[in-house]
Amino acid sequence: MVTLFITVPPDATIKKLAEIILAKTGYTKIDAKLRSADAWEIARHRFGLVGIKTVVIDECHHIMRPGSGRDVLGAIQSLKHIMQSDPGVALIIAGVPSLKDAILSEPSGETYRRFQELHLTRIRLGSKAAGLFGKNLMKSAKTLGVELAVEDALPERIIFAEHGQVGKSVALGKEILRDAVSRKRDTISLANADRVFKKSTPGLDMTPFHVADWDVVKAELNAIGWGQ
Repeated sequence: MVTLFITVPPDATIKKLAEIILAKTGYTKIDAKLRSADAWEIARHRFGLVGIKTVVIDECHHIMRPGSGRDVLGAIQSLKHIMQSDPGVALIIAGVPSLKDAILSEPSGETYRRFQELHLTRIRLGSKAAGLFGKNLMKSAKTLGVELAVEDALPERIIFAEHGQVGKSVALGKEILRDAVSRKRDTISLANADRVFKKSTPGLDMTPFHVADWDVVKAELNAIGWGQ
């Protein structure tokens, strides 16, 4: 089974999304004058040609924004048409709460009824999910040839830093690993992780990656209201 993963750029229209699908499935003859409806007809046809059975669209709310040159109802219809492709594909969409609101704006409610709504719970420190996150991070580091010191408790610090939010924790973990690989480091220190985190969250005097025992750092951050 082949799965197609797509992340929608912030400025994307529904036509642009179709063009992204075409490009990712190897279709290079995209005419700038191609109509949105025609682009989607070709895109749905491509699923069958390349054997795609599942389509995952992240940041899908970007194509639902109202404004000049945008068609929210057309975007909703396009999502429904993906599920009606021949041969059929499974569609998974993800985004912020406004995505649900936009789909519910369809008068018939037909498209919304086709989706099963799921909400990701936060990762709690010490939970099975936290353990799994840690194992995946360590395995990813090993695959990349980067060492993580177990005593640094880096997975726990990442989860704490992002308040247990799954997507943000994964993204931060990936960014820390990416930074180490791009700088050709064999190991990841807390100082390295701290620098990466401060890029997206500047102005902090102390972060979960402060170079000290994790229990001490966690207690200090809780005392100053980090998790609130």
